[in-house]
Amino acid sequence: MGFLLFTYIYHSKTKNLTVLLGVLFMVGVAAYRARRSIMVVGVVYLLIFLVILYLYSNRKVLMAMLFGVLLLVASAFAGQIYQKLRFTFFEKIEERSTENTREYVELAFYRDFELQDWIIGRGINGTYWCPNIDVNDTTGYRRMIETDYLNMILKGGSILLVLILVISIPAAFKAFFYSKNLLSKAAGIWIILWILSLYPMNVFIFSVNYMIFWIAVGIGYSRDIRYLSDETIKEAFKQ
Repeated sequence: MGFLLFTYIYHSKTKNLTVLLGVLFMVGVAAYRARRSIMVVGVVYLLIFLVILYLYSNRKVLMAMLFGVLLLVASAFAGQIYQKLRFTFFEKIEERSTENTREYVELAFYRDFELQDWIIGRGINGTYWCPNIDVNDTTGYRRMIETDYLNMILKGGSILLVLILVISIPAAFKAFFYSKNLLSKAAGIWIILWILSLYPMNVFIFSVNYMIFWIAVGIGYSRDIRYLSDETIKEAFKQ
């Protein structure tokens, strides 16, 4: 949904509205369930979308005035709304606002790893010693860690992490700075967001997010795609 928002100029108003409502719903559910990482990512999607919306708008002055009014209204009523919903909607997120749920597993990971493990990892079925964390755990060994860059090191070592960064960062740079269409720039943004998400979320898994990441890398290395016009891409989306 985030990538669809970033490329809104290629889609119909109905699709854009549906996706926007979906992201807002995602942020709301994440806040209610105190899923801090998802909530932050959802808010970042919305903020980037607003910036793109402003930059590609033909009425920048009107957009700036509208954003200003919305900001003033939000700041005026945010405190009251929070106080009213503090012990219902925002209860869980307030309880977990300063809670560090990663420290124990990360320390266990560091203690269990040796130099060779940091370099080449422990393979696709690799584990590390971290007892008393998972429900119904009987072995004390875990096959994954919630901090995803460490999860990559667990499976393939620093070699895997460095190789992906070496491949993806130049692609993001090319896609964002050496392109003539929004699709390529959105691809560059997506790559950077994916890399930043390696700390708070698990994104190194086979998912739509992961597939878009590699498609974005391909766009970054494709001069033909990067130099297409937005009009050409719009026509392609309509077919």
